[in-house]
Amino acid sequence: MNRTRALTVGLAVTTLIAGTALASTPALGSQGATSAVGTWQMSIDPRPIPTPNGPVDPPAFPSMVALNRGGTLVETVSSLPGPAVSILGADGATSGVGAWQQKGSRLTFTFKKFLTKDGMMVGWQVVQGAGTTTRSSTTQTATATFYNVGGTQVGPVLTVDATGTRLTP
Repeated sequence: MNRTRALTVGLAVTTLIAGTALASTPALGSQGATSAVGTWQMSIDPRPIPTPNGPVDPPAFPSMVALNRGGTLVETVSSLPGPAVSILGADGATSGVGAWQQKGSRLTFTFKKFLTKDGMMVGWQVVQGAGTTTRSSTTQTATATFYNVGGTQVGPVLTVDATGTRLTP
């Protein structure tokens, strides 16, 4: 092996090892705070929804959220959002995809998921929120807004509280 090829291979291996080490260690965010990059096991608790017949208190449910380097987010939930069923008649939903950013321990995020009925899109849901994050836990408040296929908001904007823990190996 000539010297140029050996240097190239050595550099590639060093880059791979350094990249693997960085990916497996929570990075430092701005102001020295631990980065929220990682997978989070969440408990989502919708606040009571006012209706003409009195408030309806939807049950809490689990969710998983992956916060990726570069600010992308992927969310998956254990069940279809109740308002998606009652407002839009949905019987299915995609995972949510969005963006997040962190400043110190403060985390903000937005994601969108498509809602379907019999395999056809009937609308979408947008979730926007903020909260605080430590190395192992997070507490957030968010709003969920529903839209029909024409882009018109349907139903009330819902507020949800969420808590989570970082999923670790």
